[in-house]
Amino acid sequence: MERPVVSRAARIPGMTDPDSNFDIDSLLPDWSRSVFLVLERNPHWSSAVAAEFRTRLVGTSAVRGADHELLAGGVTEVDFVSLTASRDVVARLGTTTVLGIIAVLSDVERDGLVLLGRLARLSRAVPPVLMLGDARHRELVPVLYEAGASSVLIDQPTDIHVAEWCRNVVQLTGRNGGRGNEQDV
Repeated sequence: MERPVVSRAARIPGMTDPDSNFDIDSLLPDWSRSVFLVLERNPHWSSAVAAEFRTRLVGTSAVRGADHELLAGGVTEVDFVSLTASRDVVARLGTTTVLGIIAVLSDVERDGLVLLGRLARLSRAVPPVLMLGDARHRELVPVLYEAGASSVLIDQPTDIHVAEWCRNVVQLTGRNGGRGNEQDV
């Protein structure tokens, strides 16, 4: 009798979850990439913010020169990675240089709160966290800050606002030698 072939992903707990878009190859460290992780159900925000960040905020020569100077520690490109589960976000913290985390509460309300809890339990410093919400999340703002969010945008935040937050994080990271200070974001 032949043994069934089991993929690597099936042997790792949580890797076979159909709600997860986590790639097994992302477990291999790639410290040359600097990323913002976006917790969302559909890759709308990650692509919109990436486009805005690249064209409007990094596209001008004055800003490009400043950002490259701030990222002179070997980082020349910033990527935006869309993930659908908080456990995937936490797993990526150990495999790439994460500049910041963006959670879209209207898409992943419960998992966004779970993410803050998971980050609080880590024994290492975590990057700044931006929570995006709508009017129904207004009452959660104090709770989000208390749980560890460094910034909260409520009531129709746009990709421009989020890209500006990302730019501020990049600038702080460059000033602090690769360590962002979430208190300043």
